[in-house]
Amino acid sequence: MDIYDQLIQAENKLQQMLADGKIQIGESEAKLKEAAKTMRGEDLKKLEDTHQAVVNSRTKRVEQAETLIAELQEKLGGPERVQKLKQARVELDALRDRARESWLDNGGSGDDFTEAWPVMRRSILVQKTFESLGLPLGNN
Repeated sequence: MDIYDQLIQAENKLQQMLADGKIQIGESEAKLKEAAKTMRGEDLKKLEDTHQAVVNSRTKRVEQAETLIAELQEKLGGPERVQKLKQARVELDALRDRARESWLDNGGSGDDFTEAWPVMRRSILVQKTFESLGLPLGNN
């Protein structure tokens, strides 16, 4: 897996952790509020400590994920470069979808397109690379 894919995976995991954390912390807070109505003293203190442990654990995991994301972004050239890479991937995905539609419209099968796409993708990337460097793509 390349660094970009690791970054996307880490970002997705962070989003899931944030969603799960909100749920878990919310459940813990609700339990604490309900218990505070009837509990006092040491029992309430234990529940408060448990709640704080949940919050601390989630916070630490989020911070670790954010650190990993920042490290991966730096390996890729910083947040601006990552954004450029993401945009390029989105554009390539859209191009793949249009190419697949054209392939099917011209009588090709989905399986044949799936098999042909890696070669087509490589050709597109070679062409875009030459264009970005201002070099002619030699067709001789």
